[in-house]
Amino acid sequence: MNITAPTWDNLASVFEDGIDWIFVSSPWFSTKGIEKLNAFLPDKKIEKIKNIEIWFRLNIEDHLLGMTDYESLSGFVKRLHEHFKGDRFRLYASDNLHAKAYASDKRILITSANLTENGFVDNIEIGIDVASSAEVEKAFRSFVKEQRKHLTEVSIKELENFAGKLKSEMIVNCRGEISKILTKARNQMSLLAMEEKSPPHSKFPIR
Repeated sequence: MNITAPTWDNLASVFEDGIDWIFVSSPWFSTKGIEKLNAFLPDKKIEKIKNIEIWFRLNIEDHLLGMTDYESLSGFVKRLHEHFKGDRFRLYASDNLHAKAYASDKRILITSANLTENGFVDNIEIGIDVASSAEVEKAFRSFVKEQRKHLTEVSIKELENFAGKLKSEMIVNCRGEISKILTKARNQMSLLAMEEKSPPHSKFPIR
């Protein structure tokens, strides 16, 4: 078992050759995160996997704030589904999801990092990276089974429809306005912080 600051290499080791099943739980999936999953899980590797389960958040707020790229996630999911039939590939969502875990029958990475560039590169994160064993796998699967009760199963079509609706003119415009508001708020907070550290001269107010 290793206590680590998670990197993309840690994630790649979870999805090494010869794995039978995959579990991914991340509230947020960025474009970069999806690109990494596509790189770590090419078609020839997917064809040999027996089961895949993905947990995520599915809400408009995460899109508007730029937390999850639902279009890329939908594309990734559709690619995986081409290789699976029946219940071998399952999706679950909950707005209360906060767990970040990336697992296979070879390795399990439990971490504070979302599947984003910030999570695996920029942020200060922590994770436990452990080689799987019969005992570890049994405990992990038991935990997943218990927590799954708190999520809702989502069909691939539901995810695809959700991603499609995000392209509407109204939502695109709302996202643009929110971006402007956040930028303005950050600038204002920066000015306030400067004033607290070094109050401006009364003749030269910052505001």
